[in-house]
Amino acid sequence: MILKSSAYAAACAHGIVSVFPHRGAPISINGDRLPGPFFLEPNAHEIPDEQQRPKVAANIYEWYHQHASSDSLVNGVAKVFALHQANR
Repeated sequence: MILKSSAYAAACAHGIVSVFPHRGAPISINGDRLPGPFFLEPNAHEIPDEQQRPKVAANIYEWYHQHASSDSLVNGVAKVFALHQANR
């Protein structure tokens, strides 16, 4: 569900490290896992430390542009519907 959120997509597209109020399931496409999910609960947390944050942000940015950007989504839809460039 979170990938359908335009706010979350914008955060990923800009390399923002999102922190959720509860632990969530990992997100992956074709075995390539989006960093996180990062969370902060009363008795547990998973948040990258200060030194890790720039690398995690860069990885989120790269993952998003590889898997969830408009070009990737269009290519995925075209594949599902067996559309080819020759059909345009």
